[in-house]
Amino acid sequence: MIQMTDGIRVENGYLIYMNYGALDRGEQEKAYPIGQALLDFLEIDFSEQEEFRQYAIRLLNDRAEMAQYVEKIQELIDRNQFMTTRTLFLHDEDIASAEEEAIKELAFNTYFYPKFTQLEHPYFKNLELGAVTSSDPSKVIINLSNFEGLKSRYLELIRFACDVDFRDDFKSLTPQERYYIYRNSFREELSSDEMSVRSTFIMLPPIDNLPESDHRLFYTQSNDPFDFKPSPITPETIAYTKTLGARGFFAFHASTLSEFVYLEAMSMIQNNVKIRKCKNCGRYFILKGNYGAQYCDRIAPGASQNCQTVGAQREYKSKVNSDPVLKEYARVYKRYYARTKNGRMSMSAFEAWSTAAQGKRAGYLSGAISADAFIEWLSQDGVESK
Repeated sequence: MIQMTDGIRVENGYLIYMNYGALDRGEQEKAYPIGQALLDFLEIDFSEQEEFRQYAIRLLNDRAEMAQYVEKIQELIDRNQFMTTRTLFLHDEDIASAEEEAIKELAFNTYFYPKFTQLEHPYFKNLELGAVTSSDPSKVIINLSNFEGLKSRYLELIRFACDVDFRDDFKSLTPQERYYIYRNSFREELSSDEMSVRSTFIMLPPIDNLPESDHRLFYTQSNDPFDFKPSPITPETIAYTKTLGARGFFAFHASTLSEFVYLEAMSMIQNNVKIRKCKNCGRYFILKGNYGAQYCDRIAPGASQNCQTVGAQREYKSKVNSDPVLKEYARVYKRYYARTKNGRMSMSAFEAWSTAAQGKRAGYLSGAISADAFIEWLSQDGVESK
């Protein structure tokens, strides 16, 4: 579902999408860690939409094929079998033919591709209709709707600026320093579509969120809904304002997909966000403090455990297989556990041994116990049998 945002503010490592017109207070602010929505966007498969876009471009360039397309659409419209967005253009006096309207239809459906407008993703939920209805349809189809090209370009950018494993000689550079090299070495040119992100200074909380009876402290209103007059500033006004936690922010206003992507990519760079590809699922994730993390906390398709758990199990197994002492620990553990299954050891006795064994293993891994001492302890078969 497409909705209008009141702006996006950056606060404490989050991009917060504000929609104070929402009746549900829980929907008025949606916070996303800086970079997460962009990484999710880069995972979307746009091949189906790109195929449709290429079809639309062919129609723009082939007048005969366009005429056939218009005739087919018009037949469906006449039989009430095709819903159009024509109501959006009722007041557009420039539409002089069915072909021109069909081109606008193509532009609308290429940009607002149904598969993506249903996604629970902040970019697609906040796209503005005006970005299409007020633009040249050809530009919408060829440029604004080139989601695959947008994805490819920004994947290259954030790999260069934010991927900690991109180049070994970049290890000492911050994302801002890396982007400085990218911007000036490759002479990156930002399009006017991206650079048109606007900003305004806003104050929170919105006065419309305050009880209506408290509005009188700030203004009075006559029967004319547009006639506002400032109220006298009283001690009550001052005391009340102190309770609000009033604070100001720059709110950014994006309307097209390229603007949303640009805003988040630049926010990642400004906030020195670092990313890495997960060693299990291969998708990018945001590094949070521990820059040595190799696995994300998402559940890979077809898996039942998150990548961190899978990775920990994989690395422990690898370590056991390469360490003869840990290999012996695993062998003895399995032998004692088997005794609980065949009735030769009580579960309470096994659990007591297991607790002691884990303590010895921790001591070995920390260096407090030598390999020989741990092996000798494991060889003692002094566990109480059932």
